[in-house]
Amino acid sequence: MNITNTSSTSNPVFIPPEVKTALYSSIFVLGLFGNSFVITVLARKRSSRTCHDIFICNLAISDLILLLTYFPMFFAHAVGNFKAPRVFCKLIWPLITISYLSSILIITSMAIHRSRMIVNPYTSEISRRNVYIWIFCLWIMSFVCILPGMVFAEVNRMGMCHVAWPSVEAHVVFRFFMLMVQYLLPLTITAVAYIRIGLAINRSKFHRKFSKQPKALSQTRRRENAQVVRTIATIVIIFAICMFPKHLASIYYYFGENGKEKGKILFRLLHISEIFAVFHSCLNPLVYGTVMKHFRAEYFKYLQGIFCYCWKTRAERMSNPGDQMTSLNDPRSSSKMTASSE
Repeated sequence: MNITNTSSTSNPVFIPPEVKTALYSSIFVLGLFGNSFVITVLARKRSSRTCHDIFICNLAISDLILLLTYFPMFFAHAVGNFKAPRVFCKLIWPLITISYLSSILIITSMAIHRSRMIVNPYTSEISRRNVYIWIFCLWIMSFVCILPGMVFAEVNRMGMCHVAWPSVEAHVVFRFFMLMVQYLLPLTITAVAYIRIGLAINRSKFHRKFSKQPKALSQTRRRENAQVVRTIATIVIIFAICMFPKHLASIYYYFGENGKEKGKILFRLLHISEIFAVFHSCLNPLVYGTVMKHFRAEYFKYLQGIFCYCWKTRAERMSNPGDQMTSLNDPRSSSKMTASSE
């Protein structure tokens, strides 16, 4: 639906299948472990979890759903043994777009929430219950937006899912609607949120020396807001860059000048946009580990635990064969085995 699988088409090869499979395997492993780390880290913060943490956790869940839905289907098509049933195309395949759209709405909500907290620093924090309701509504909204694509989803002759629109006009209207919902509207709302944040920060600098708030508390809150703003800004920039080729391909498809070169250019754009779109699903955990100190420390802790466990298991395996040989060569152990067998 949003991510076009072209691995089995008859078009000329733009990227060698071996290179694409290796690249996608790396993205799948990195995204799977990265988003799992994020969820594990936030699961341990059950009592001290903030609204920002809840948004991040659900963003990781959205990326995981996309990874676990798209990549098995891609690898199955690459092997050539997968023929999608009609139920799969109507229920499972749309999860790619639903998770993709929900992640966009969550990123936009993070910017809105942080703008509210910085513009109105003395306002009360939104309760976690209301945040969960907010996120639930985002998932419902994502489902409703993609519902027309689910209704007209079918299986083509090659066993791949596609949307059989009743008319070209319906397809154009849906694509334009998704362009607004998935890209233009979220970027506009996020830009407005960051303009409000910038104006609020400038005002706070002017009124800081007249503030009655304790200096240490004020500095702590400013550092926290700065870290969160940097995190959200990085996520939004990565989203804008990674999703631009996909929407550029849609615009070029409908409004580009028809000619011999249009098919070749569109084919390349679709391949590039597909790679950028799936690559986006593994980048957010890297952002957390780079910008946020808490996540970076937790990442190192879990990685250290995994490596220590693997090293300990390997050492035990290396020591066990020697122990077994010793026990076999020991007459006392052989006599015990004989006695037990008798």
